[in-house]
Parts: sequence; structure tokens; C-alpha cells
Amino acid sequence: MIQAYGRLDLLVNNAGIGHFGTPLHEMPPEAWAEMMETNLRAVYFAIRAAAPAMIAAHGGQIINIASLAGHNPVPGGCGLRDQQGRPAWPDGIGGGRAAPL
Repeated sequence: MIQAYGRLDLLVNNAGIGHFGTPLHEMPPEAWAEMMETNLRAVYFAIRAAAPAMIAAHGGQIINIASLAGHNPVPGGCGLRDQQGRPAWPDGIGGGRAAPL
């Protein structure tokens, strides 16, 4: 990119995957690892690759797009609550979330 255009002004991290239909406590570790590789580590590596060019240019924008599933878990997903805010875990196990407003 930099060789072709001479600069990098914008990085948009928008990749994400989920595994649906399996409760979190039944999800295979390999499926969890795949989600973390895509949803977290890919963002890190993209920023690591782009930041030096932006720092050298004294500017740029990095936009990280997060899934709405963190706020509105989908049925059958691995969230802690369902779409009505009820615990998604069996036997009355509850959960919560914390996010900036």
C-alpha cells in the first residue's frame, strides 16, 4: 500500500467471526482459539503493521469496528445474556457486561 500510494491514512479493522449454537461452556477450545485469533489478534497485527507508517506521516485514523453481539447477544451464541437481558446460562447462572457509554 505504502509503496503504491506513498502513505497510509486509514486502517479499518472489521473482521470478526462467531460460533453460534453452542453454549460457551460446551464450545471446543479450538473454536474459541479461532474466534480469538480473528477477533482480537488480527486487530493487534493490523495495527502493528499500520501504525509505523501513520506515525512517520504524523497522522492517520484507526477504526476498530466491534460486533453488536457484545451488547445484543444472539440466541444460541456464546453470550452471557439473551436479547431480553435474561441470563443465557442454564440453572440461573447470571452474568453481566461493562462497556463505555
